Amino acid sequence: MLAETTLTPVKSAPKWLPAAQVLCQSLPFGRYRLLHRLGSGKHEPFWCRAARRVGEFEFLCHLQDSIAREVCFTGIYEPQETLLVQRILRSGGTFVDVGANWGYFSLLASHLVGSTGKVVSFEPDPRIVSLMRSNLTRNQLSQVSVVAAAASIAAGEMPWVAFDAADGNWGTSRMGSTAAADSTATVETVVLDDVLDSLGVQQVDLLKMDIEGGEAFALQGMQRGLSQGRYRRILLELHPSLIEKHGTTAESLL
Repeated sequence: MLAETTLTPVKSAPKWLPAAQVLCQSLPFGRYRLLHRLGSGKHEPFWCRAARRVGEFEFLCHLQDSIAREVCFTGIYEPQETLLVQRILRSGGTFVDVGANWGYFSLLASHLVGSTGKVVSFEPDPRIVSLMRSNLTRNQLSQVSVVAAAASIAAGEMPWVAFDAADGNWGTSRMGSTAAADSTATVETVVLDDVLDSLGVQQVDLLKMDIEGGEAFALQGMQRGLSQGRYRRILLELHPSLIEKHGTTAESLL
């Protein structure tokens, strides 16, 4: 099993950061090429603030991670999906984040549903869970329940292919196979419907799922809720090549 890690002491934000943010947000093209260059090399983590239009939440920024880097320099991540979440969620609503990573969409949703709403965040990789817990504490968000496990068809454990921090994308951890060469660890699994039952969540306004090929297993753990109308809307990111490795296709899953 992977274990949650102790975070590196936080340093002050780089003095060149404001100028770089202005430059990145003003470029008509070449923005992401510049982001990649800005993230190269060794950088200590620091507290950064997202854009006003997504709630100005603070997050612990590791510039080595492409998602954190994008939010840091542009203020936002996945603009189309962000806009969709903003259009759907309202004060008092419920959001379920399956594959929450360090919590971008969970933090965004917390701002939208407010203190009377509910956010449930599933993230199995312990290193990322540590980041998410720090972000939630920093923003004093008590309406978020963190589930440090992977949503699947049954409760237990499963093989896990953990992300390599040096690769630049900390969101690529995924379900492994039974082949030892494919998997680097194991993580806990839970059934999504069972977890929501235990939390007293009867209605979900929006569920977002981005779990690198494990979609079919997570959806099987939602069958009861799907048949009973628990999930009003699902924002689903599919990974066809990874889905096929686990014996199904994106078409049959849909």
